Amino acid sequence: MLTGIRMEATESTTTVLDYYEELLKEDPTHVAAWKRQISVLRRVGHIDKAVEELNELLDTFYLDTEGWLELADMYSSSNQYDLHLWSASSIDLFLSRYKYALQALSHAVLLAPQNPFAFLQFAETAYTSGDLPLALKMFLVVVEMYDGEDPQPIPEGISIRAWWGVKLVRAFFFCFLIAVGGVLRTLNSAHDCSSHPPRTARRPKLRFPRI
Repeated sequence: MLTGIRMEATESTTTVLDYYEELLKEDPTHVAAWKRQISVLRRVGHIDKAVEELNELLDTFYLDTEGWLELADMYSSSNQYDLHLWSASSIDLFLSRYKYALQALSHAVLLAPQNPFAFLQFAETAYTSGDLPLALKMFLVVVEMYDGEDPQPIPEGISIRAWWGVKLVRAFFFCFLIAVGGVLRTLNSAHDCSSHPPRTARRPKLRFPRI
């Protein structure tokens, strides 16, 4: 593996990938070579191929928690490579990638239920995808895991990011309730006006002077 890492710094990408491919042909269970190959593919922008290889690796070695976290990060960050292609028709693709990222993170939190960083990544991904109830739930899980039964008066470490996520979700819900309340008030006032039409002013009587 040291030879492969040295080649990554001195040789072309094609040469490095060919080297790792030869290692995998000799030993298909060579996890280190497999991961280095995926890393090189991602670094040069071949995200689809990297995701395909990592999925295959995780199908073989399911207990690799770091692999699931890496796969979720690939799905989430792959949207950054397609910003110049965004249109109304690409919204479904954008959301589906975050859906796949959440599926990968669900495996990670299942394998490492004691790791608050996995739950924090889950919460932030859910927030970005627009699933705010799920994001709030996971942010609070991180707070509970980090603070425990002895909460600090001032949040520290990962707890700061979790509390900030709670604040963002709360602000969104608050603005949503204000907007809904404004719409309801507008509809109620329109209903009152339609059910009680305003009275028309009476035409004043004309008075003529007596002759």
